[in-house]
Amino acid sequence: MMESEPIWVDMGLAKDKIPGMKDYMLIHAGPPVTWERVAGPMKGALIGAVLYEGWASTPEEAEKMLASGEVRFEPTHHHNAVGPMSGVISPSMPVYEVYDKKWGNKTYSNMNEGIGKVLRYGAYSKEVLDRLKWMAEVLYPVLKATIDEIRSEKEGLPFKPLIAQALQMGDDCHNRYYATT
Repeated sequence: MMESEPIWVDMGLAKDKIPGMKDYMLIHAGPPVTWERVAGPMKGALIGAVLYEGWASTPEEAEKMLASGEVRFEPTHHHNAVGPMSGVISPSMPVYEVYDKKWGNKTYSNMNEGIGKVLRYGAYSKEVLDRLKWMAEVLYPVLKATIDEIRSEKEGLPFKPLIAQALQMGDDCHNRYYATT
């Protein structure tokens, strides 16, 4: 881990970037699990992702799709991805692509929604879904243009220098991240 050289190199939609990602499929943090054994917050996040994708129009319909297997869900780690808390990522969510220059592998993660009512904690109100749509329609294109501009001059944005500086400024790069934002 200390030898790795993570570099932010691109962004894209999960369905275009994450290996094995398909329509009617969601990925989540943690090990493989059946619908009956999914914890409450993750159930909420999975339901919210189905609603976000437009595969269902009500939470009840989304839950039926998940319980029946019509919508599959698999661990993020089976797809070279990670996600915070429930870690749910759906096909049309924007994701970061990070390349490890030392080892040659790529990994993917969804964007941070901020604090409060968020999908990663199982919330799926209109407010949460509207924020996710705003992130995809407004924030993602700006971040994509930013990394494309950086890549026009160098290989990407190295994370290690940012992490080192953030730690020196009091961030833990997990819950406290004022210096890195």
